[in-house]
Amino acid sequence: MIAVPVDSAEVNERISVYFGEAAYFSLYSTRGSFVQTLVNQEPGSGQRLSRFLAEQRVNQVVFQQMGDKLFGWLQREGIEAFALTSTSLSIDRVLRSVRERTLKRVTDASVGSLLHPAGPRKGSNCD
Repeated sequence: MIAVPVDSAEVNERISVYFGEAAYFSLYSTRGSFVQTLVNQEPGSGQRLSRFLAEQRVNQVVFQQMGDKLFGWLQREGIEAFALTSTSLSIDRVLRSVRERTLKRVTDASVGSLLHPAGPRKGSNCD
């Protein structure tokens, strides 16, 4: 299952900039079929959000901005993270890129270049 952070519950809504602060997560099958949209019940808590997504059987996420702490919690849950290099990609194109492995997957080696240290913006607390 792939989780896409979005700003509203509408299908094919705009992808949210800050992963951990997204209002909702749209879930898609690995084939790209829409499954459901869930309210982010754990904004700002990387540990609880990661656990929540894992409980929904999410194994991949995409993001525009994410802090390194939140990534660490996702990694502990076995969830892969893929960085979006363009803010204008449609959700369909993003899902296709995840399936084709053309997005940049965050690894231990790429953490410094793809993530923001200590959270995506000043004052963020994704413990």
